[in-house]
Amino acid sequence: MKPIKQVALNDLASSIATQAFSIYTFWYIASHLHNQGLISLLGGLELLTVLLAPVGGVVADTWSRVKIMQIITVMRTGLLCAFVILLVVTRQLNYLLIATGTGLSILAAFYGPAVEAIIPDYATSEDELVQNNTIVNVANQIATIAASVVAGLFTFLPSNLIAYSLLLLLLAMATISILRLQAHSHRQPVTNPWKNFQLAKLVSEFRTIGKIPVIKVLLPYAIILNLSFWSFWFLTPLYLTTYLHRFRIAFSLQELLIGVAAISCGIVVGKYTGWLSKLIIYYPVFLLFQGSGFVIFLLVMQVRLTLVMQIVSFCVAWLLYGVFNFLTGLMFVTAVQRKLQPDQMGKTLGTIFSIFGILAPLASLITGVIKQPTTPLMLLLVCPMLLVPLLMLFDPRVNRALRA
Repeated sequence: MKPIKQVALNDLASSIATQAFSIYTFWYIASHLHNQGLISLLGGLELLTVLLAPVGGVVADTWSRVKIMQIITVMRTGLLCAFVILLVVTRQLNYLLIATGTGLSILAAFYGPAVEAIIPDYATSEDELVQNNTIVNVANQIATIAASVVAGLFTFLPSNLIAYSLLLLLLAMATISILRLQAHSHRQPVTNPWKNFQLAKLVSEFRTIGKIPVIKVLLPYAIILNLSFWSFWFLTPLYLTTYLHRFRIAFSLQELLIGVAAISCGIVVGKYTGWLSKLIIYYPVFLLFQGSGFVIFLLVMQVRLTLVMQIVSFCVAWLLYGVFNFLTGLMFVTAVQRKLQPDQMGKTLGTIFSIFGILAPLASLITGVIKQPTTPLMLLLVCPMLLVPLLMLFDPRVNRALRA
């Protein structure tokens, strides 16, 4: 088996358990506790991941990326084990979720950059880099599908304790799998690893990252798009339980649809990797299609058609998002990776994900003040997902950055 496939499969096993934990938890809070504030707080904890990701990137550039993946997975298992035990003893679900969410967010800041930075280690050409990114992204989407299925099935369990215990079992199995992954030597050992953490060196390197044209030009647009999407996403559980309450698995299904669409897209991209460099100039168009499905769904909800029509529009919305989100994400990451040296990969990607990811927890905290999302409000939140790509089409700087 190719090393990158082994990395992807082991990452897949771990991601299923952690994603299912988040999906099931959000559903349980919305369905049983009806507490948007707690959903907002748990989502806001992802800010820790965003803020610490650059540090995680430096760690990934300094030590073995395989070892980092293994250590983090063991720590995740221990954290979830403590959560289940304390839930049995104390029954203080809210406090335990906050504590566990905090721990998982911190660990994710070190796990994510290690996985992303290891991808170019196994590539000897740009086409192989595209293939490696596709393999890992497809594995992530399979994890999303599996996690959604697991979380959806768990909604029928009589107890949250049973659900969390089964998730612990899944993560324990993933840990055993990852520990069997052999470390591969891709880089020369760092002779003085702690030098990478010197403040002056970090500041200089992070300034260089900010000068990358594709980041400098697209960042303002990305801020608006991310804020629009994540504000919509964090209100989705409560919105669906209110307006599609008869469609119980809607929230889990949306994650499943994203995964199915992305995997289908990934299979095609994997066969035609040469198309990627040509398609990147159409990045704003893909963003436009990415957001169009949400507007269609919400317009259908506004006119109150039959439940079947609502479900169909719901599925179309998330399928469109899954396909075009996969394409735009793959284009951007590949474009950045091919311009970096191996010893810059972790800190650069970690910083990039921090810049783009900071909007998710902030949007989560903002939505905490909304007690009941309505269809007009949700439609207003997704309008920028159409307006911003249209503006990008007429911005010559965007075209130059994508062609560079």
